[in-house]
Amino acid sequence: MNNLKTLIGYEYKKIFIRKSTWITFLFAVGITLLSCFGDLMGNVYIEGKPVYTHYQEMKTDRAYARALAGREVGDTLIGEMQEAYGYVPDVPLYSATEEYRTYARPYSPIYHLVRSVLKYTVDETVTPGHILKFDATDYYKQRDIAVHNILNKENLTGLEIKKLLKMNEKVKNPFTFYYTDGYHSIMTRMYTIGIILFFTIIICLAPVFANEYYERTDQLLLTTRYGKNKGILAKLSAGISFGIGICFVILLTQIVPTLLIYGTDGWNAQIQIINATTAYHFNVLQSVLILCGMTVTASILISCISLYLSAKLKNSFGVVVILGSFIILCLFLHVPQQYRILYQLVNALPMNLMKAEGTFSDYFFIFFGKCFTVYQAVPTIYGLIAAILLKSSFKSFKNHQIS
Repeated sequence: MNNLKTLIGYEYKKIFIRKSTWITFLFAVGITLLSCFGDLMGNVYIEGKPVYTHYQEMKTDRAYARALAGREVGDTLIGEMQEAYGYVPDVPLYSATEEYRTYARPYSPIYHLVRSVLKYTVDETVTPGHILKFDATDYYKQRDIAVHNILNKENLTGLEIKKLLKMNEKVKNPFTFYYTDGYHSIMTRMYTIGIILFFTIIICLAPVFANEYYERTDQLLLTTRYGKNKGILAKLSAGISFGIGICFVILLTQIVPTLLIYGTDGWNAQIQIINATTAYHFNVLQSVLILCGMTVTASILISCISLYLSAKLKNSFGVVVILGSFIILCLFLHVPQQYRILYQLVNALPMNLMKAEGTFSDYFFIFFGKCFTVYQAVPTIYGLIAAILLKSSFKSFKNHQIS
């Protein structure tokens, strides 16, 4: 065991001694940090003139939302929102009016909660007029109708619809409003951050086996005492743990600054404050943690694939080209929901697990008549694939012909 730890430490040294590791890592951290501030840069323009900065806008909206925190989203609060929006003139750019900024803007989060339900129950584009005419006492009935409409439009099986409706019954009504922009920001940026993370892992791990071939040290390694067993295990262990470690660093680089900027408010708010029509019944913090868990799971698989290709291709550049091209291709890959199997396969790719709609999909994996959510089924599937890849990587390097 001590020998294995020593060998793993040596493999870490080989990873960190490469300039490409540090350049890629620092670039990833820098881009991740920059993304935390990206939405707050620049000015808000009305009729071509800057009126305030995005940072000032965020602070104003945060103050308004905090003033509503802890209140039930019921007929009283919705009625106040309707009264406030009643002052806004019926013009195309109503958000630029003084009436909107004075009366309606403090209630804009409630407006969007109502609008997110009505867009699935009204057969036309939802306007402020629809919101004003909406029966405030009918919100949760309309929400249930919206959930049913969404499920009926998707290509779901009867088992999935039954499970989702059962999940929806556990959603707490009425909602209690909290300011959740910090966690919402983390969730919406997870996809972009995930792509940066994957490229970092690929570039850093591509040389793990490939460099041994390139530098002809594979001949020496495989003839040493531990070369054909612990030496290879050390490479695989270092590679996987490095991928996990980089994942945690990137996640913390995103989460900590974001919560410092926006605040940690609303961690215990139900997820419906962000997505009113979802049938899942987690709170906001649980949802973020599940997304983080899926990111770690995806990072492990990407690490395993990188190590496998490094052992097989004997060329680190080829590993980066193949996996990089695959990730870029997936950015433009869209499969309609009617092609259910293909849609689920694409949805289960590591990149798509970074999206909230991917992890909290309405499409389940069905085994032996039981439904399993994406975050329940995919880690098990990834674990099996990872085990096969690691075993293949071990055998490939151990049994290759030394030239």
